[in-house]
Amino acid sequence: RTSHTRGLQGGAWNCFVIRCLAHGDLGRARAGLRILDSENLLTPMAEHLRQRAGAPPFSNAVGTIEWRRREKDEHEWVTNSLGFSLRLNKIEYYKEVGTMHYILGHGMQNDLPSIHRSIESFTREQELWLKLAGDEKGAVLDAIIAMLDKPKLVVEVGLYVGYSSTRMASQIKHWGGRVISMEVDPFHAVIAR
Repeated sequence: RTSHTRGLQGGAWNCFVIRCLAHGDLGRARAGLRILDSENLLTPMAEHLRQRAGAPPFSNAVGTIEWRRREKDEHEWVTNSLGFSLRLNKIEYYKEVGTMHYILGHGMQNDLPSIHRSIESFTREQELWLKLAGDEKGAVLDAIIAMLDKPKLVVEVGLYVGYSSTRMASQIKHWGGRVISMEVDPFHAVIAR
């Protein structure tokens, strides 16, 4: 297993524990935490969830998600019908896992503006393109939400890493609004969660 797939596995198990806790199933939540510990997939989020579940301390050390930028020769390249070389980046979701790694290292838990700044900083520092509504596009999104008459519900199609959904939710929560996001890619859903 590579560091990217281990990061996805840890994220998926964290999501499992979050759902179990949300439904009051402490037994399954603690079982998920034991798997995180036995597979050595422990992150600060896993530690936070352990404390929420009132589970015993982990036997392994809490670490971070391993991530490194791919080298040029590690990318898959294809040539389109016009003869242009195009780089494929979907291998192992390395950009998305890198985003999650950066947020856990730089964002403050439950502080959405801090998490948004972390995502924006990651894309600038790594010179990576992520399909999200950051910077100028994010400002337009904010303005549209402000123009609407306090929407109670926003439905988002395509969650990706959760930037837009959390940005909208942070605004509309003040009047009891909520965001429902739909995502077909389970890895994107895990990372955003």
